[in-house]
Amino acid sequence: MEVLDALVSHNYRITNQEEDAHELFNLLTTTLERELYSSLPLYSLRDALLVEDLLQSPVSEDSSPRITTRGSKSVSGSRNPVSLPTRGMFASQMQCNNCGHRNPVLLATFQSVTLTIPNKVLGGTITLQECLQRYVSSETISDVTCDNCSFGHKKSSFTRKITFGKLPQLLCFHFHRLTWHNTGVPVKRSEYVNFPEFLNMDEFMYTSMKAKADLTDQYSTLTGLLGGTSQTPVRDFAFPISSVNATLSRARYRYRLCSVIVHIGNPLSGHYITFRRGANEDDDKWYFASDSQVMRVLPREVMSSSAYMLFYERVKH
Repeated sequence: MEVLDALVSHNYRITNQEEDAHELFNLLTTTLERELYSSLPLYSLRDALLVEDLLQSPVSEDSSPRITTRGSKSVSGSRNPVSLPTRGMFASQMQCNNCGHRNPVLLATFQSVTLTIPNKVLGGTITLQECLQRYVSSETISDVTCDNCSFGHKKSSFTRKITFGKLPQLLCFHFHRLTWHNTGVPVKRSEYVNFPEFLNMDEFMYTSMKAKADLTDQYSTLTGLLGGTSQTPVRDFAFPISSVNATLSRARYRYRLCSVIVHIGNPLSGHYITFRRGANEDDDKWYFASDSQVMRVLPREVMSSSAYMLFYERVKH
């Protein structure tokens, strides 16, 4: 009741109708975020110059970057006695396909990551890693003015890449399973998405993608010096370079599955069940929860479930 009272105090209407688990999760995290961060000062434009340095600087588990705000006061996570364990940051960057110029990195906070399930034919397997690869895949944007090469009002195309700038302690994934038929009828996608017990997020980080892009640029320059074309096309940020992958294979951002939420029913109505790992850090026991019913289950039942939401906890080194 205390949770419901807190939501009502923020002018949210609580009804007796069925609620979507992901919408409720967003409601709870948004309310907590308002209470925790509403008193923080706004950042100035000067602070934006420090964004890329913060992304590339190593940050320890028990520390957070400090930024000077317009009030000349240092802001860090320690100002809040409690920080949201699900709060992370996306890093978005655009690169000119003509000259290779990169715009400054833009940051945006997130509490969960909504993933689209790709269409598979002939019973192909869908994996969480594949969904993540699609999420961070590049997209081309046309008719953009480049500050470096757009002279005489000539515009060029840019490649935009979204990666993870900062990962939270508790990483939440949400699979978008609701689609619409041509007739306007909602349809639930029930495909199984294979997800691992341990998840390595290193390759999806901004620093990893930037390292690959920098090495690709160096390779392109070297090719020109050795007799290649003078203008080598800009390559995709995620160009697979084996030497870089070998360097980045050490799992700095390693996560372990701790909870799975499954939706049972149709697009208009249904019920949610939860699988939860035991509370101890080294616990391999899994439990099934449905309303007041709780019982022990085997790990293979968890891993074979059609997940609606996944929760991964970062592994301590």
